[in-house]
Amino acid sequence: MTTTFRKIQLEQVSVILVMKSLKIEGTIHVEPGHARFSDTWDSFLRMHDRHRFFPVTDAVVTSHDAELPVATAPFMVVDRNEVIGVFPSGA
Repeated sequence: MTTTFRKIQLEQVSVILVMKSLKIEGTIHVEPGHARFSDTWDSFLRMHDRHRFFPVTDAVVTSHDAELPVATAPFMVVDRNEVIGVFPSGA
């Protein structure tokens, strides 16, 4: 039995992820074609449904009470259970 994979061209969306004591500003990669951000986020979570963590690129991590970054990373994974809010960074 052979498995056929289809290649999907993903779209980059800049987001801010709000966590209990941190904020992560970065990029998530989603399937294109969603009119609303909430649909985009739901689709993104479904793409990573089997995993506890999801990828974020070009990440800048800051604490809620500091202006300076705690860390920066070209790639990181985020625990989906720690995210309490998300919005597009252009909003």
